[in-house]
Amino acid sequence: GVNIKGYVRSSTFAQPTKASTPMIMIGPGTGFAPFRAFLQDRRELIKAGESDLGDFVVYFGCRYSDKDYIYKEEIESAIKDGVITKYHPAFSRETDKKVYVQHKLMENKEEVWDLIHNKGAFVYVCGATAMGMEIRDTLKEIAREHLGGISDSAKNYLDDLEKKHQRFILELWG
Repeated sequence: GVNIKGYVRSSTFAQPTKASTPMIMIGPGTGFAPFRAFLQDRRELIKAGESDLGDFVVYFGCRYSDKDYIYKEEIESAIKDGVITKYHPAFSRETDKKVYVQHKLMENKEEVWDLIHNKGAFVYVCGATAMGMEIRDTLKEIAREHLGGISDSAKNYLDDLEKKHQRFILELWG
């Protein structure tokens, strides 16, 4: 036999207490896996007739839509059924210029800012550490643009969102 070392860590992901609170999920590749539970929960709320639901926004990325899009059927079904309200895929190897989830966030910066700043969205990021840092930098840039161009204000805003308000939650590895 082969010994494999590993460890299990409790998840830091917890959904908002009110279903009306918007959620932004950012999970390239297998980083999307924890969000499947959120999809299932949301689907059950819809089945139960819950009508006061916040936006459920997904940023998903992988290299190719026809090769490694491992959650394709599940995501498409969730969109069709109204579980996912907005979907922003990034297929990084299908264009001349690589496009990642952070680029999609920047393309939708007004929506992202409105959801986070005005509507109190929770932001979940799951995946590689380098990607998570890129997402943090992108959100910091979006905040900077809306906070008078002051970098320290944007950093403090994001730090508060993460630590004080616990609405910016990252589970990163690698």
